[in-house]
Amino acid sequence: MPWLETPLDTRRSCIRILKLHKGANDSPITCSLQVAALDDDPEYESLSYVWGDPAETKPITVNGETFNATENLADFLHCLRLQIADRLLWVDAICIDQRNDKEKNGQLRLMARIYRQAKEAHIWFG
Repeated sequence: MPWLETPLDTRRSCIRILKLHKGANDSPITCSLQVAALDDDPEYESLSYVWGDPAETKPITVNGETFNATENLADFLHCLRLQIADRLLWVDAICIDQRNDKEKNGQLRLMARIYRQAKEAHIWFG
């Protein structure tokens, strides 16, 4: 559970940012999470996408652990990954602990700000 390593400070409007590690197109997706306060105007890009069927997943690595991303998200990350540089992204399915209702509710209240402050927004229909 990569979220345990990156707790959010709710008093500072914190979010998790996913670092999509650089790699070749055919190499496995590896990522790490870091915490940033929106008040510090962090650099990141946001993703908006159709989650897809939760039963159809592909494994990616987040903070050294296997995370079963929906096929649509895994394909999106493959398309966005660069070969020469890491990329900082906000991806709701990974950056929010989806099993923690308190965290989800807090992050939902920040959603408009998260998208507004993103340096770039990407939309993916699959």
